[in-house]
Amino acid sequence: MKNYICLLGLFFFTKCANVVAPTGGPKDLEPPKVLIANPSSPAISFNQKKIELEFNEFIQIKNIENIQISPLCEPGPTILLKGKRLIIVPNCELDSLTTYTINFGNAIEDLNEGNILKNYKYVFSKNKSIDSLFLQTKSTNLYTGDVVDGALVCLAEELDSLRPIYYAYANEEGTCVIENVALKDYFLYSFLDVNSNFTYDAGELVSAPKKVSMMDQAFNIEMFKVKDVSLKRPEQIHRNAIYFEHDALSDTIHILNSSGIWKRALHSSLFWFTEDLPKIIYSYQNSLDSIVLTRRDSLGAFELRSPLLINEIYDGSKIILETNSPIDSMLIGGFELKGVEQKSSPKIINPFRIELDIDTANINNLISLTVNKSSVSSSSGIGNDSTTFYVDFDRENYGVLHLKMLSKKQNVIIELFNDAGVVRKLNAEESLAIRWLKPGNYKFRAFIDRNQNKKWDSGTVYPPKKSEEIKVYPNIINIKANWDLEFEIDLTNEF
Repeated sequence: MKNYICLLGLFFFTKCANVVAPTGGPKDLEPPKVLIANPSSPAISFNQKKIELEFNEFIQIKNIENIQISPLCEPGPTILLKGKRLIIVPNCELDSLTTYTINFGNAIEDLNEGNILKNYKYVFSKNKSIDSLFLQTKSTNLYTGDVVDGALVCLAEELDSLRPIYYAYANEEGTCVIENVALKDYFLYSFLDVNSNFTYDAGELVSAPKKVSMMDQAFNIEMFKVKDVSLKRPEQIHRNAIYFEHDALSDTIHILNSSGIWKRALHSSLFWFTEDLPKIIYSYQNSLDSIVLTRRDSLGAFELRSPLLINEIYDGSKIILETNSPIDSMLIGGFELKGVEQKSSPKIINPFRIELDIDTANINNLISLTVNKSSVSSSSGIGNDSTTFYVDFDRENYGVLHLKMLSKKQNVIIELFNDAGVVRKLNAEESLAIRWLKPGNYKFRAFIDRNQNKKWDSGTVYPPKKSEEIKVYPNIINIKANWDLEFEIDLTNEF
């Protein structure tokens, strides 16, 4: 019997002794240091063929292709590593009036421990003076409120290509300074270069480009993930089912050469069919594609699960069970409910869902629902294993959060979240009582739902478009069992 509940080695061995060298003291935690830069930085009237940096220890270079001269000057530099010396040979034709910066980002590490020399820069110019304008930024994840460590902050001259002219990397506090900038108009943007290819790729955190004309000031960069409306490559999970992975879809997936049954969810869709076909042809967003069918194996276990949270069960006064394949039949007598009054017999709502109405009005105890072996059968003739679901309605095990809205604004959505994700999503009202919260730490955010789709919509890069207005409150809300907590939210000066 499987049991589910909704609730929050030591080895000894001997061996022959090995003779090893002494450890040599505590582990080295210090990054490499530049002892000598030739010419020294910042270098004016630069006329050398190469730049040499000598370090206090042996180093290694990671992602050498990302060590570029900015403003970008092509072809890129030649980078040579010789023990403790790093040699940079500019290969491009240097402008006589431009100040250049070589930003090493996180490329320089010591050889043995991998300690990183972060954001080391070398500045030089053929001119007798150095450009002195700067721009300071702080990069923040709009949706979580966290600072973005390692964001690549760029200044570009053209919006179409967003090719970085100047750039710097944000530190652990999300801040960075782009220095030695020439006075021009730029587009400021940032992205988290996860694959270190110096180019924004779909799925990476990014900001909408912003035109800047004035330097020597600070900017807040609001980063987000662009909503992905594309369809991932489908997968045949067994003989009669195709699995589609996706984010929120902007259109419906249509199967063109087979009839079947859909199980649709926010981030996935499952299509069941019975025909023996060589491939499935489907359309999405006016484009056609297909998947060749190669698997001949049948479904393994026929599984039941309960998808609802405790507050959804309480508010809806029903238990919902979902299956991983279409339901063919059900034995009502095979369901055993304990600890709560049953208001109706189990019923099949759709080919993948069973509902059971219960009375939650005065409930304050642990309840259980057992579905005995083979009480539910799939369309392929497989019965379920005996499975028991538990839901703990003992109120002393949960906390209650009372929200008081000090002001009101139209179409504001409140989200309570923790490290695992969104816990509750509510319309902003004058007062709210959020019950059935497990003990732990939570935070709030509020956003204006402009298109009233109950979701926060991020911005875009092409064309530049801001995200829906959002505010993440920094307060940590500690929920304790059997405690009531009050929290006030003032939207007067927000958005």
